[in-house]
Amino acid sequence: MKVAWTPDSEAKLDATRSQLHLMYAAQITQPAAYDLVEEGLMPPVEQQGACGTCYLFATTAMLASKQAVVSNTKPENYTANPWIGCKAGISYGDCQLAGSPICSLTNIGMNTLSPDLTFDHLCDGMTLNSTDLTVLKQTTWPYEATNLPTGAEQNCQKKSELEFSNWSFWFGGGFFDSDMTQQNLAQLLYANGAIASGCYGDAPYFQKYSQGIIKEPSTEEMKIDHWVTVVGYGTDEEGTDFWKIRNSWGETWGEKGHFRILRKNDALLASKEAPLFFFKAISYISAPASVHV
Repeated sequence: MKVAWTPDSEAKLDATRSQLHLMYAAQITQPAAYDLVEEGLMPPVEQQGACGTCYLFATTAMLASKQAVVSNTKPENYTANPWIGCKAGISYGDCQLAGSPICSLTNIGMNTLSPDLTFDHLCDGMTLNSTDLTVLKQTTWPYEATNLPTGAEQNCQKKSELEFSNWSFWFGGGFFDSDMTQQNLAQLLYANGAIASGCYGDAPYFQKYSQGIIKEPSTEEMKIDHWVTVVGYGTDEEGTDFWKIRNSWGETWGEKGHFRILRKNDALLASKEAPLFFFKAISYISAPASVHV
């Protein structure tokens, strides 16, 4: 997927909001290793197909993870179809339209913890016709990698199958929060569930990835052109710290649909330290009820 969006590096959040966010993260004591998949808090990896819907799969993965965390129930995948197949959807009729979780979560009407970052600022090429798009389970309307998923007339009228009135989403990352570190990211993942991150998906070694920890540093030509979901962190047998990340290219890709990258405690803005241009733009969902907070 080619995401036609690169945030202005000058766009920084005000100090008050950034400091409050970091204060919240600092109150969380996370274990040395944590894996949402191993904890049973992630549904099966999905396949986006030939569409550029990676940001929607990152969105639905966060929704599924958050629902499992707050309800302590078996996670279920939610379908990307409403955003593409419903007239109220931001990608209506065009499954190649680039976006990010701030666009898709605003479309379903979720409250934001990032009022200074708006749909108009970060969702170029999209039209926000509605903020109450329905959220449906994958079993209700199975995803189709097409511009016009079948069954739209019927399914777009259905009541949302996810209750999130007391949930809020946060959008930020290295481009916007210069003081935020990978340590903060681990704390927020443990407290809130899966975290979406933009990355550079066109690197040949990523396209051909099969296993192991990606350690190559980012390079100047990299940009955000893919969205994935951070689902865990740990340390391998050789003592190398890593992030575990869920892709949307099916379970036969990589390590059962996942990959790992080198984990450090550097600021998210340190572009050359994180592989594949990771953590420059991230998003997570917060809710009053949580397993750990």
